[in-house]
Amino acid sequence: MRIGIDVREAEGQPAGKGQVTRELAERLPARMRDAEFVFYAKEKFPLKTGKNVTWQAVGGKSLLWHRNVAKHANRHCDIYLSTTSYVTPRWLKIPFAMVVYDLISFKDFAIPQRRAKAIERATLGPAIKKATQILTISEATAKDLASLFPAAKGKTVHMPLAADDRFKATYSKPALDATRKKFQLTKPFVFFAGTIEPRKNLVQLIRSYAELPQKLRQKYDLVLAGKQGWDYDSVFMAIDQFDLTDQVRYLDYVSDDDLAKLYAAAEAFCFPSLYEGFGLPILEAMQSGTPVITSDLSSLPEVGDDAVLYIDPTSDQSLAKALRRLLTDAKLRQKLKTVGLKQARTYSWKRTAGIAAEALRDI
Repeated sequence: MRIGIDVREAEGQPAGKGQVTRELAERLPARMRDAEFVFYAKEKFPLKTGKNVTWQAVGGKSLLWHRNVAKHANRHCDIYLSTTSYVTPRWLKIPFAMVVYDLISFKDFAIPQRRAKAIERATLGPAIKKATQILTISEATAKDLASLFPAAKGKTVHMPLAADDRFKATYSKPALDATRKKFQLTKPFVFFAGTIEPRKNLVQLIRSYAELPQKLRQKYDLVLAGKQGWDYDSVFMAIDQFDLTDQVRYLDYVSDDDLAKLYAAAEAFCFPSLYEGFGLPILEAMQSGTPVITSDLSSLPEVGDDAVLYIDPTSDQSLAKALRRLLTDAKLRQKLKTVGLKQARTYSWKRTAGIAAEALRDI
């Protein structure tokens, strides 16, 4: 059996879809030693792969790249795994599995990126009809998918994600102190990590932080880490509006190693997102031993279970109340740390790859 995989997103220092692609690309060949793999990308790049992997560099821009990959896979592969695109399936004639991460492009309230919205709305439906297996990263995504596309019923497999091993609660005090010093974090802080874009609901977070008693805001800073995505101006306008430039710190994109230590150094992690396909940041925070506040929407309760503090992300009062409660209750923080670590241990990339391997074998 020869399996083709689109591995483009795994290049560099991937996050989100890129991280999932890298984990599958590195783990599936070792788990399926009786199969051969063809890795499709624009050019070869470093990946930990076995002897049962060959690379196929494919040229062409945009649609042409996908068509060229499909033409090669049709001739040389038995099945195909589409890790990040719904475009390649348009030209596939062999059985294939595809990963669906979320239905953000179909959720107008989440204010999706316009280009991604247009592409996914045009390509997801036809790809689902042709797909042999569909891997969804949460039950919530599977439910959303089935409600929008009845053709997905009966061929959807739940494939939960995991956090990288670098996210841990065992960093030494000197290591955490060095990270605080690097980013000039002189006070305890509430942490957020993620792309700065409307769906992450950061204006609400800033507004709720502004409602905290002055004594708490003087004790705890709010620290935001993540690259700027789209429609992010309102976040920085809110910081200025509430006169919080000395208390809300924006670190921009940080390295994976720095991110892991920031999680572990934080007093609390707050993730009031309006919609998530899985919510990997809250799992990373739990695995780091950091108490979590998050939304009671989409996949987040599925990932956090009873190990996090839930809020209504559309309510300033709900979020401000949760922040005040967590920052003033040391026993609650310790409880959430303990149960969060236990919940995080139920997820692993080994399990993720095992589910994907079984889906491919089923095909």
